[in-house]
Amino acid sequence: MPIPPLIIPEIPLPFSSPPPRADSPQLREHALAWAQRYGLIGRRGAHRLSTTALLDLGMALCGQAPTHKAETLVCWYLWALILDDRIDDGPWAENGVLERFVTAVQAITENDCVDPPHEIGRFDDPMLSVLVDDLWSRTRSWGNERWRHRVVQHLLRHLRAQAMLVKMRDTGTAITLAEYLPLRRDSFGALFFFDLIDAAEMLDPYEHSDTIEWWSTLREHAADIITWTNDIHSIAKDVVCGERFNLVSVLADIGWRSHYEHH
Repeated sequence: MPIPPLIIPEIPLPFSSPPPRADSPQLREHALAWAQRYGLIGRRGAHRLSTTALLDLGMALCGQAPTHKAETLVCWYLWALILDDRIDDGPWAENGVLERFVTAVQAITENDCVDPPHEIGRFDDPMLSVLVDDLWSRTRSWGNERWRHRVVQHLLRHLRAQAMLVKMRDTGTAITLAEYLPLRRDSFGALFFFDLIDAAEMLDPYEHSDTIEWWSTLREHAADIITWTNDIHSIAKDVVCGERFNLVSVLADIGWRSHYEHH
């Protein structure tokens, strides 16, 4: 019996995208100049980012935030985008480099450490230097202690999930749907950016203790939808690249195994 085809549905959303911010060109130029100044990208990288839509999502995250906070938010988005590119390129994520990077980020953000652990010198990696000298120091005062704890934990969960996926790829580890869903939610980083958006727009949805659990559940569902939409959008590229950790691939693998088991 032939394997049934996997059909990917179209997903119509009941709302339209927000209008672009009037300061979008300024936000783009600021982020590209900032990344070049700190050595995160070169001129070729800046040109590529200036001629594609890669930064559009970062600017769309800014909502009604004032320009100076929106600039920082787009810089965080570009930092995360560069990190993702580094991991995808392969060698940077091998031999425990990513795990040491996560340890350094934890020291910087949890303890306001100005000097990362000796395994990664402060100036050996511009991703850490910019975190110490600019990005985290600019952001940490956006909210109270409770907000800082939440945003740091979501950032670390994002980085640890990235490291876990790298390890699972290297070892050829299979993954179940139950394991994939929370891991993918964290690896995408939506919860971290929700926290940044709150502070950039001076919102505190966790102000009332009796709604904290409700808000957390709602945001996890929203993060899942964002992540799954990205997986569906990326499935063709992931199949070509041999990427196994995509919701469509995981579901297809489960379906194929179930099909063979029953036939």
